[in-house]
Amino acid sequence: MKQEVKKWTLTDHQLGVAHEALAALVNQLPFKLRRRVQMDVMCRAMGQHLMEIDQSGRLCWLAGNYTLLAYFCGRMFSGDHGRFIRRKGTYVWVLGKEPFPAAELNRFFGVNNLKQLRHQRVNLALPECWQLVDSLFAAADAVNRR
Repeated sequence: MKQEVKKWTLTDHQLGVAHEALAALVNQLPFKLRRRVQMDVMCRAMGQHLMEIDQSGRLCWLAGNYTLLAYFCGRMFSGDHGRFIRRKGTYVWVLGKEPFPAAELNRFFGVNNLKQLRHQRVNLALPECWQLVDSLFAAADAVNRR
């Protein structure tokens, strides 16, 4: 059964408020990770309601399963990406070269198994809705190239 992720957008004011709240959360991360956070990607994810800040002040993933969250975090922090394998006719998950900060990200998102989810999918098909995650990074890359 295919999960559908609803797409909403936030107003400019809501994005500004979300950016401020997100910045406060990101400042709780260790410095080595703060340098690698792409705030525009995180804000776009919040703008499309893939994640939100809950009442306890923790980031909450809304876009389906946590495997997609592991892919999102792998893209941002480790350089993970998808590679098309012609003989399989699908994209597979390829790990990036940077170390994956699993313990910090587990605390940040309030989960406990991002590293395992990530390693279980190496060289297997990307998770459902992976295009949403890739579109966030593609949009950020397009803005950065200007």
